[in-house]
Amino acid sequence: MIGSRKRFIFMLGILAATVLGCSKDPEFNHPNSESVSTGTPISRPANQETRRVLIVMSCGFNSLSFDLKEDIDDMMKAKLPGLNRDDDVLLIYGQHVSSTYDNPSNPVLIQAYSKEGKAVRDTLKVWNDVTVSTSSDNAKEVLTYVRNHFPAKEYHLLFSSHATGWLPAGYYTFDTSGNSYTENSAMSMPLDYWSEGPFTHEERRLAPGEPRTKTLGETRIGTKGNYQVYEMDLRKFAKSIPMHLSSILFDCCLMGCVEVAYELKDVCDRIVFSPAEVLSDGFNYKVLFEHLFDSSTNVQSVAEDYFEQYRNRTGVNQSATITMVDCRHMNELAAVCKDIFEAHRDKIRMLKGSGIQQFHRYDFNCFYDLRDIIVKAGASAEELARLDSALEKCVPYKAATPAFMYGYNGFKINTYCGLSSYLPAEGDGRTKAAYGPLAWNTVTEFVK
Repeated sequence: MIGSRKRFIFMLGILAATVLGCSKDPEFNHPNSESVSTGTPISRPANQETRRVLIVMSCGFNSLSFDLKEDIDDMMKAKLPGLNRDDDVLLIYGQHVSSTYDNPSNPVLIQAYSKEGKAVRDTLKVWNDVTVSTSSDNAKEVLTYVRNHFPAKEYHLLFSSHATGWLPAGYYTFDTSGNSYTENSAMSMPLDYWSEGPFTHEERRLAPGEPRTKTLGETRIGTKGNYQVYEMDLRKFAKSIPMHLSSILFDCCLMGCVEVAYELKDVCDRIVFSPAEVLSDGFNYKVLFEHLFDSSTNVQSVAEDYFEQYRNRTGVNQSATITMVDCRHMNELAAVCKDIFEAHRDKIRMLKGSGIQQFHRYDFNCFYDLRDIIVKAGASAEELARLDSALEKCVPYKAATPAFMYGYNGFKINTYCGLSSYLPAEGDGRTKAAYGPLAWNTVTEFVK
């Protein structure tokens, strides 16, 4: 069984989503776990010069609930930190869901650790059942709580949910009358409308065989047939992070964009993400915490392990792209690209997606290989040498299988620089309006 995250499950070639039954308890129940609702953290770091914290934001009050619960269960079965004064900390934020969304669900923050060989989950804080867990305000509240109660040397954030890179929230939805958005009707609305919703509709726009994907996260509030869908805007997400992060790991589709990396470069040191979609297994949660927090912080090992689990598969299951970006070198890449964009502006403006390496399927036609765009625009050998030098610093690790979902409306991967990019000629009114204010575009003037 395969699927594309976040997240699509193929069964006999048909895309279907699976959801999880609801529990009345706020904790993420596990048959081998204890649960103590304390209301406050039971352990404050004694030495913030050594303590490291991993925050898992499992934002799946949507069609991904079953997959996200499996991820958390895998983490609980694996090696967990202890609760001694010098132990690292694992915090998980998320909520339950029912198959019909008829039962309200309380988002909770838990601390997961090992006690006498048994996995324990302690509830630290419970939010009310109308909380929009994928709003920037809520993200800020959760992360501020963690910062205030768990001072540490390093913070790492793993975000797992639906995603479509930098695309504006609501890009793939019905309008309030149940009609598909057109370019004209979308452009008649103020740009702020596309920032975080809500969008009143029963289901997202879903043509036969089209993946179920959202911008950054998705939360449903209400009952089936009468619920609202909330999504988070990339720029607001960046502004919601109250502390500097050592890394952000996105277990989401299509986040491996140069636009995403540049938007987040000032709030984190490294990002691990995929330019293409992500199969339903996502990261290897059974060893993720152990890899990330071995004797030294090793973010790249998480990316390497992700790739290896798909590289060793066969057929359509051998589908993966993964990149680790060092955000501290993004400004150099931007400076190089700005010069190239200016020198080849007319050609770039006319470039069509055909013949350029893509990382999308169906009509998500905004994700093309950054270097291949520049090559096809006619960059000189000197310009490509400068570009490659900048990319080498920005992208210390990248890997891709020979193809992605090939035979299932997929594509071969002939070239891979590690970062995707927008292609102006393939956009529409909504993408152009949303792209202009992005930090990457402001600095490089890719689209004037």
